[in-house]
Amino acid sequence: FNRAMLFLVDEKDRMLRGEMAVGPDNPAEAERIWTGLSALPGQSLSDLMGKLGKEREACRLDELVRQMSIPIEDSPCVLGRTLKEGRSLVVRAECRPGENTRAVCPLQGHPATGHACDVHRRLIPGNIPYECAAVPLWGKRRAIGVISVDNIFNGRPIGGEEVRLLEVLARHAGLAIEYLMVLHGIESTDRELRKSQEMLIQSEKMMALRQMAANVAHAIKNPLVSIGGFARRLDRALDPNSSTKRYTQTMIREAARLESILDGILDFSMDVEPHLGTHDFNEIVEGALDRLSRMWREGEIEVIRTLDPTLPEICCDGDQIGKILFNILANAVDAMNGRGRLSVKTYSVKEKGRGWVAAEIMDSGGGIPEDVLPNIFNPFFSTQSKETGLGLAVCHRIVTSHHGSIEVDNRPGQGVRFIIKLPWDQREDTLMQEGSPADHREGRRP
Repeated sequence: FNRAMLFLVDEKDRMLRGEMAVGPDNPAEAERIWTGLSALPGQSLSDLMGKLGKEREACRLDELVRQMSIPIEDSPCVLGRTLKEGRSLVVRAECRPGENTRAVCPLQGHPATGHACDVHRRLIPGNIPYECAAVPLWGKRRAIGVISVDNIFNGRPIGGEEVRLLEVLARHAGLAIEYLMVLHGIESTDRELRKSQEMLIQSEKMMALRQMAANVAHAIKNPLVSIGGFARRLDRALDPNSSTKRYTQTMIREAARLESILDGILDFSMDVEPHLGTHDFNEIVEGALDRLSRMWREGEIEVIRTLDPTLPEICCDGDQIGKILFNILANAVDAMNGRGRLSVKTYSVKEKGRGWVAAEIMDSGGGIPEDVLPNIFNPFFSTQSKETGLGLAVCHRIVTSHHGSIEVDNRPGQGVRFIIKLPWDQREDTLMQEGSPADHREGRRP
């Protein structure tokens, strides 16, 4: 056959989707390939296919087929008929615009041979008689796809013996493809289970760590407050010119630093439920940028803002989301040491059947070392001696409490891009957690 096209069943949408195609795009390419094949006697099919695969850079036919989606139900297309009837079909037709309009293929408004007719018309203009064959790809118990072939360049008729040979090939190919699909499904399920197990283990570890941190923080905070209070009282009692005053001021300063660290630990250890409200995401981003504006005005940081004005409002805790944006922006400014480019972008995206708003924060600070990257969201991990390592851990907890995600695109030598995604509406998620099943079945809101 001159060309072959593979279509597989999408069970979810009940469509045949083009997966791949092989074959020349025009008569000149076909002639060149056949001439080359005839000059290579004695080579195996595998060798020949490998050689041809390396030579080809782009295939228009493959691009066209990958864009095709054909309804399985009530479709006059020969591919849909082949799949539903479970038998091979050979179709002969002349592709003439305006003719055979009673049997319309939903693909492009062409006759029933539309899947191949459309490809043929784009590659070979003109009213050339066309013939193609379609055979079902059989799995163990069902047809999982269709292979379509033609001899569009040499015009050789497709005979019954060739179709039977193709059916044998399709039977083996169908079983192999189905096996790989099942194997892929098992591997995917196994990965999801492992991921869920790791998340559960990590969650339990974090709960224990947060409980321990809370106990330690509470145990230290009371005596620390007393030490700081007495140090300030002693400092006030000393003569301003006393040489001892520098000691009391050091005590006050270090006590305040320890109190700040304990406040961070308590923030990390506490399960603070978000106070949801309707907010403009761009305004939250702008607020975080304004808070940090002094830091880059003092340095040489170029700030590029690309905020999508069409973003929908989101349901979130504005203070908490502002806090995580501020922390990530502050980390970006610190990473650039007062000089570089900071890019902030917002946009909306559709993923997993749901709408999301996203903020991308990109710096030119050189990126995160590869050995550090896996630990950046771990609590108490920091590469800076003055930091507690709780900033990103708290950010991660806040984002997940909003049913969102935070991703890191690390580019060593260039910079880091943080991507924060939040769903448009949090209320339904929260209500489903807080309300009883009966409340939701009966339409009552808690």
